[in-house]
Amino acid sequence: MKKTSTKKTSTKKTTTKKTTTKKKVASSPTNVAVGDVVVLRDEAVCRSDWPLGLVTEVRPSDDGLVRTYKLKTVKVTSKTSHSTFYYWRPISKLTVLVKADPDT
Repeated sequence: MKKTSTKKTSTKKTTTKKTTTKKKVASSPTNVAVGDVVVLRDEAVCRSDWPLGLVTEVRPSDDGLVRTYKLKTVKVTSKTSHSTFYYWRPISKLTVLVKADPDT
């Protein structure tokens, strides 16, 4: 009896990783202005608890873009009392809700 060898042919598949790089959308940065209504983003609390605020002062950098701003927020402690807080924050921690009217 003759032995028949069955030879399996292996096909080696070479996989190459596609490296995709996400590109940032090129857009002109919007400067924050005094009087803008903003939401102060805070990773420590839920998004629904982020405080609303009013931009009262801005600090432009050497290139003319606003990098930091002063924000006024109000925290209501009861029906009759509230506390006003002022914060200096970087521009990366805010989301503009309503732009200030340039006529006022």
